[in-house]
Amino acid sequence: MTELNRAINRLQAEFTRRTRILDQNQGWLATGALSAQAWLRRECHLTAAAAADRVRMGRRLDDLPQTAAAFGEGAISLQHASLLCRTCDLVGVEPTREAEPILVEAACELDPRQLRIVTERFRYCTDPDGVAREADSLFDRRYFDLSQTWDGIYFLNGMFDAESGEVLKTALNALLPPPAGDDPRSAGQRRADALLELCRQCLDSGSLPQRGGQKPHLHLLAELGALQKLMGAAAPELNRQQMVPAETARRIACDAGLSTETSGQNGAGAGDVLSLMSRVVSGATRRALWQRDGGCRFPGCDRPPDWTDAHHIVHWADGGETELGNLVLLCRRHHRQVHEQGWRLASDEGGSLRAVPP
Repeated sequence: MTELNRAINRLQAEFTRRTRILDQNQGWLATGALSAQAWLRRECHLTAAAAADRVRMGRRLDDLPQTAAAFGEGAISLQHASLLCRTCDLVGVEPTREAEPILVEAACELDPRQLRIVTERFRYCTDPDGVAREADSLFDRRYFDLSQTWDGIYFLNGMFDAESGEVLKTALNALLPPPAGDDPRSAGQRRADALLELCRQCLDSGSLPQRGGQKPHLHLLAELGALQKLMGAAAPELNRQQMVPAETARRIACDAGLSTETSGQNGAGAGDVLSLMSRVVSGATRRALWQRDGGCRFPGCDRPPDWTDAHHIVHWADGGETELGNLVLLCRRHHRQVHEQGWRLASDEGGSLRAVPP
């Protein structure tokens, strides 16, 4: 496989050399193409970016004889050669030629990702002002979009500069423990859960500025019949725009601020609404839960109390009491498993919980 890899590298070098000849002699004119890049896209089925990179490398390798020689011998790959050519474009021919022996030696020993770090350090030492200008340019290109489809699914799309990306990655990694053997989630699902947990903890902290006189929070509108899963009850609404299943509403209502609204009675007009706001689980009960459970009670889970909800074993909408004997702490993932995915928590004789799959 090592010999095959060197042969592939040599073939890539020969392809790049012939691309340079095609470009210099304008051989692409014979086929009616508008440029060497267009010819490569049509005849060799390369993407626009790959074709442009080949043409750029062909032109630049004449200025980097040691890089061209190592590439031709198969000692470095196409990615290595492309990195060195791009560094020459950014820094200039003379500085790159002076450092070329060191750069080529590094390319022969390191993978492309490690070589990129070497070239960035070289650029910083050679042209710090240029590096600063590029960093400012990358920062100006930052964006983040959050869009919703007709079926309610949200799509995230964005780009961040290096510093902002590291801030985001560091925050997410803090909420990403090593994957457990019984964790079926993919890496992408684990990152998605970490981002959601980051947002939940920020909302729960109460540190965000008020909007409309209230701290930011989710608003769930649900009839009692929906929480009791009665047929014919109106679908629960999240933030007055997104309908959610009854079991999702039950999970959210397990541990929330509750505002009960009833039609006017006891002398109030029929069109009046009476409202009373209270916490389903009081602060004192929550503190006792934290002290008793110490974190998520789902077997094998080690999530701390800050990452948990108070779960009613018998839901309060079904007549269950909001007291310690009917409450356990569950992390968001396991709370969802118990509600939406049909898992059940059963108590053993010693008082420990075991999870019963659906």
